[in-house]
Amino acid sequence: APAPGRGGAPPSFRPEHQPPALPADPLFRLEATTVWVRTTTPAHRVANAVLDAMRERAVIVSTKVRHGKFAVKAELLVDGLACCVKVRIYDTGHGDLELSATHRSATPPPRRLAVEAQRRGGDAVAFAGVF
Repeated sequence: APAPGRGGAPPSFRPEHQPPALPADPLFRLEATTVWVRTTTPAHRVANAVLDAMRERAVIVSTKVRHGKFAVKAELLVDGLACCVKVRIYDTGHGDLELSATHRSATPPPRRLAVEAQRRGGDAVAFAGVF
């Protein structure tokens, strides 16, 4: 069963929570486990879909949701194997600048999100089973 958040509800992201931009530091590198998502879906829904996918693939022993950093740290059990993971989502802007400059639809132009998963400890096989 998922670890409860405040009031017994699983922790989640809301529309007022927005992911940060990628750090400007030239030495910053995303992990090889980063997935790029081009979508018109609001970022908070993408983050909640990641949480849901973790809940489907593993038993979440504990979670810590950092809304300001748009990050989740979780202790997971996968087939009896434990691992600690951290997932961060970054907003890299619109995937196609030409499209976003000329986009005149009622729906927003697609955004490009970087969803980075890091194994912070524990079993590598358990991590691979989730991500």
